[in-house]
Amino acid sequence: MKKKASGFTLVEVLVTMLIMLFVTAGIYGVSNIGERTYSTDMGLLELQQQARQSMSGMARELRQNDAADLTIGIGGEDILFRIPRNISQSPVTYYQDIEYEKVGTQIIRRHAGIESILANDINSLNFCCWKNGACGTDCTGADFLQVQLSAQKVVNTRTVSFPANGTTITEKVKLRNF
Repeated sequence: MKKKASGFTLVEVLVTMLIMLFVTAGIYGVSNIGERTYSTDMGLLELQQQARQSMSGMARELRQNDAADLTIGIGGEDILFRIPRNISQSPVTYYQDIEYEKVGTQIIRRHAGIESILANDINSLNFCCWKNGACGTDCTGADFLQVQLSAQKVVNTRTVSFPANGTTITEKVKLRNF
C-alpha cells in the first residue's frame, strides 16, 4: 500500500493566495477611504476654525469703533479704522490705524507697520455699514457694521467650503457712538 503524501496541491495554494489577495485588497480599500475621509474632515475643521477665529478677532476690534472713524474701501474687501485709546477725554485719542484686507485668499491685518495673516483660504470678505435700512460703504451715522466671509479649499482633490451651502457667515457689529 502506498502512503499518501501530506501537503497541499498547487491548486489549493493558488486558491488560498487568491482569497488572501481579495481580503487584503478589501482591507486596504476600506482603510484608504477612511483615511481620505478623516483628512478631508480635518481640512474642513481647520477651515471652520480659521474663519471663526478671524471673524471673532475682527468683530472684537471693530466693536470699539465710532462709525465716523471707519473707512471701507472700494469693493468692500478692506476696512481702515482706529481703536480709541481713551474715550473719556475730549477730544478722544486713538491708537494707530488698523486695516483688514483680503489679499488673494488671505485676510491680512496691518497695524503699526506689522502685517499678520488672520486666515488663509478665504473665498470672500465683505464689510458694509447699516444705515437707514441699507448696507453701504458710507459709515457716517451707521449703527452696525456687517462683516461677511466665506472660505474654501481643496483637500484630497475634494473642495470643502465653509459655510457648506455656499453662502457666507455674517456678523453684525454694534458700533460705538461717541
